[in-house]
Amino acid sequence: MAVTKYESYYAKICENIKGIREYNEYNTDSLAFAHWYLKNYHKLQEQDIAEALIDGAGDLGIDSVIIDEENQVLTVMQYKFPAKKENIKNEIDQGEVLKTWNGFMTLISNERCYEGSNVKFAEFKSRLENSIITHFRICFVSYNRGIVANRSIVESNAEAFRQDTGSELEIVYHDRDAIVNIYEKLNRKNSISVSLKYKQMQPAYNVQTRKIDSYVGFVNGKELVQGISNNIATIFDENIRLYEYGSSVNNGINRTATSTDQADMFYFYNNGIVFICDQAQNSPASNEIFLTGAS
Repeated sequence: MAVTKYESYYAKICENIKGIREYNEYNTDSLAFAHWYLKNYHKLQEQDIAEALIDGAGDLGIDSVIIDEENQVLTVMQYKFPAKKENIKNEIDQGEVLKTWNGFMTLISNERCYEGSNVKFAEFKSRLENSIITHFRICFVSYNRGIVANRSIVESNAEAFRQDTGSELEIVYHDRDAIVNIYEKLNRKNSISVSLKYKQMQPAYNVQTRKIDSYVGFVNGKELVQGISNNIATIFDENIRLYEYGSSVNNGINRTATSTDQADMFYFYNNGIVFICDQAQNSPASNEIFLTGAS
């Protein structure tokens, strides 16, 4: 049977979290996955990771908490890492979504008493009683399809929270695509900077839920080659649409266009010559755009 890109990356990430689990003597892969995510995405140090993790009995679906008192931000996270590769096709079910929401409300509300046995959850709740928090963030982090069918429940609850409290609440969905991107960035061998002269360039299609912005423009073919000539041996090292073994290009295009959780990426996967980068800076006065971390 063909190995998909998600299965390939699952195996690689499993190797990483196996080492983390053994070194830290964690009881589950999900806890080791949480450690991997906090270290590589939030850039936390080992001690900060230990303080943030509250996974265990009585956690009410909240696996880690970060309190940023300087910026008055509270971030709570739920993690899901499949026990076997077949489960990467699943999504977070309604029960888990509601459990995490209940945990979030219990954590921040003085009107709700916590009657569970998780010491760290209780400590965080007590600490928040004396903290000024004006911005809240709930992150659903999973190496599967994430929240698809139940997203409307999350958004409805979030909007009700904003209306009731007047506070900011951000919902972050980091599904298997986001995790793959984090892994790729960590293992990128080359960080390439490219400057391109263009005839026309303007902001284009954006995907706010994935924090993706884009430009579309016209570049002279010769100037394009000149712009990447110094890095042409490595510029194609990574590609926005990874090769999937045993599947045709046309089948992949059709799958992207018709899937409920990938259709918003069709524009990026199938639209002329595509550069991906960590940062883009446009200089309209000189008709030049600068790409950092380009491929």
